[in-house]
Amino acid sequence: GLAAFDELAAPTSFDAELRTFPKASEVVLGAGANWDDAWGHVTFAAYARRFIDADVNVHDRDDGWEYAVDVRPAIKLQRRGLHAALDLAYEARFPRGLQPTTQLAADAAIVSIAPMLTFHPTGPSAFDRPELRVIYRAAHQNDGALALYPQADPRARAWTQYLGVEAEWWFNSNSYR
Repeated sequence: GLAAFDELAAPTSFDAELRTFPKASEVVLGAGANWDDAWGHVTFAAYARRFIDADVNVHDRDDGWEYAVDVRPAIKLQRRGLHAALDLAYEARFPRGLQPTTQLAADAAIVSIAPMLTFHPTGPSAFDRPELRVIYRAAHQNDGALALYPQADPRARAWTQYLGVEAEWWFNSNSYR
């Protein structure tokens, strides 16, 4: 009877009989692709999710659709694995209910752009690991996303920025190839 809730977490909403089945449902569709070439590579990912919980209210904020799309083209700068990349992403949520702070129907959305330099010491492919990155990310939240924050929350800004150094590698691998 866990239906659409995580197997390791307690359900957050129930029907009148304190059950989640058969009313709660979740559908997740995802796709990803990568293309490696002599000039660089392009990585793409997308997902869509529909979630309906078990409570009787069909017009609340925790029911609805969400999706995200991300594409990252990278151009080879050096023969051994130095790339200039640009990550472009869009995320949106379409709830069935009103915003709690404004009592208006508003869809939350975030668009981001992240230029980066990546280095793959073991090869030039998008999936060669380890990968070291220097990244700058700027993200814009629309009014619907800003309305999700409590009033006077210092994180409720239309633009957020991130500058960092990242490292990524595969765990439990004898070889990075």
